[in-house]
Amino acid sequence: KLAAMSIIEEPRAGKDGVNGEKLIRMTHLAIVGSKFVNGVAEMHTEILKQGIFKDFYELWDRKFQNKTNGVTPRRWLQQANPALSRLLSTACSSDSWCSEMALLGRLRNVCNDPKLQDQWRAVKRGNKQRLALLIEKECGVKLDIDMLFDVQVKRIHEYKRQLLN
Repeated sequence: KLAAMSIIEEPRAGKDGVNGEKLIRMTHLAIVGSKFVNGVAEMHTEILKQGIFKDFYELWDRKFQNKTNGVTPRRWLQQANPALSRLLSTACSSDSWCSEMALLGRLRNVCNDPKLQDQWRAVKRGNKQRLALLIEKECGVKLDIDMLFDVQVKRIHEYKRQLLN
């Protein structure tokens, strides 16, 4: 167990370092030298604790934490799309869906309501219209809002290299 947790990887048959040199296990060094190890989502934290760094977790269980540094998708939606946010609040009969995700389950009871579907389409169309006007103003390109828009935006935390569609 101690050898598996070592920050030094010894050369061995079939998996040698450059010219048989010892290698530094950078992830192990990071765990040993850090006050905390953060899995940015509960699922990732569990993978770290029960999987790839189980031995370290058994040694230093308090080091392993789960903290998010970003915005929850619901809070992001509330800020980025106020019209849809208001519609969700009406459909869920509560403004608290942003902090209480279970409230979004209420949408199951109303999602087939033709009135709600019309309101949903109106919100989407209004947002497309705002985007088309912005693109025309900034780029001089006029868009037909009846076209399909496929927009990719870099996520707030660029280092995660994720895209939102």
